[in-house]
Amino acid sequence: MNMVQEGEERSRELETRSYEVSIDINELVESIKREIEILDPLSDECCIYRVPQQLREINEKAYTPRVVSIGPYHHGKNELKAMEEYKRRYLVDFLERSEIMFDIFITGIQEMEKRLRNSYAETIRHSRKDFVKMMAVDGAFLIEYLLKWYLRDWSSSDRIFNKQQLGHMLCFDLIMLENQLPFFFLEHLFKLTNASKFVEGLSIVKLVNIFLINMTEQNWLSSHYLVHGNIAVQHLVDFVAICFLQPSKPNAKRKCRSLTTPTISKLHRAGAKFKSSTSRCLLDIKFDKKRGVLEIPQFKVTDYTEIFSRNIQAFEQCHNRVNYANDYFSIMDLLVDVPEDVDLLVQSGIIENWLEDNQAGATFFNSMGKHNLIYDDFYFSGLVGDLNAYCRTPWHNWKASLKQKYFNNPWTMISVAAAGFLLLLTIIQIVCSILQVVW
Repeated sequence: MNMVQEGEERSRELETRSYEVSIDINELVESIKREIEILDPLSDECCIYRVPQQLREINEKAYTPRVVSIGPYHHGKNELKAMEEYKRRYLVDFLERSEIMFDIFITGIQEMEKRLRNSYAETIRHSRKDFVKMMAVDGAFLIEYLLKWYLRDWSSSDRIFNKQQLGHMLCFDLIMLENQLPFFFLEHLFKLTNASKFVEGLSIVKLVNIFLINMTEQNWLSSHYLVHGNIAVQHLVDFVAICFLQPSKPNAKRKCRSLTTPTISKLHRAGAKFKSSTSRCLLDIKFDKKRGVLEIPQFKVTDYTEIFSRNIQAFEQCHNRVNYANDYFSIMDLLVDVPEDVDLLVQSGIIENWLEDNQAGATFFNSMGKHNLIYDDFYFSGLVGDLNAYCRTPWHNWKASLKQKYFNNPWTMISVAAAGFLLLLTIIQIVCSILQVVW
């Protein structure tokens, strides 16, 4: 037997012995039991999540805070530590404003510890002491920041409000899904400040709403549904989602039979018209089949629109409550494909495009449509069906082609009218000639 054969034989022997080694069943069972026992129970109060990897890969920056950490997910990161001193200074201001004893303030947060931990999808490994300390500093900082912004009462030495770029970046860190505090906690801290006694009618909802209008630059963003409806808000990302995407009335359910729809430019060539809507809800997209008018709520697209849009979308996918953001950006992705589509929406007053050009606007909507799933209960199923039916009607295409080709400017209209008049005179002349011959 040569050396190669001996090596193969020895390898087979070792492999056989490895299968013959018995497993200590009791030890394995105990190991698994220990791992199961340390699992924390899942809570219905969970509302703050890590962004799914498939979304994060599209635009990492849209989900990652740049200057401040709020809550446990990004706490302690080196690149965010510079803000920790400012947060502690705001904690001092908060306590002075609230006129509350420090120990009473901390005791109140400690009593909420379990509920606060339950608000996060991941198990928070901070000790009780570190967790309560973090929530106290971050919560006081956020409320104090909002009040300083609303009341315009920051000092000349304030490092946040006196640095415009820092303040601008901080604003958008506050509406990232992984950088949230539960809204019930913010309500509790706001009440401690007694701000509503000094500013008539001020509430945490009004305070947050005015801040978000200024930050997102969507002037029609309204907290109407939060104030007058029975809707519980989970955190700031949920706040924006409700203001943008709460339907004015339930939509009739229709099964989605097509995943395609004509784009804005194709609809235009088929004779459809476009009109901006003053609706408070982005979902209120309507198509008048008789008049061929597509009505779409106004939407402002800036360099930062993608941040709050993506975080709303991520929250919706994680929380599994509704598919409103998914459906809105899916229908806009279907309607907008090329710069011409954006240009038509801009001309109609529907889109206010603050990006570099209309190509960037089209890219925004196409990007927001990535990884979206269209379900059987797609909110715009009826709209898709109506738009496809409209474009399949030959009369609409013929009428639109005639209008766009021959009546798109006054000179063309005059030429067509003159040609028609000459044709009419020619016909009259022929008829008169025939009548003379007959008589």
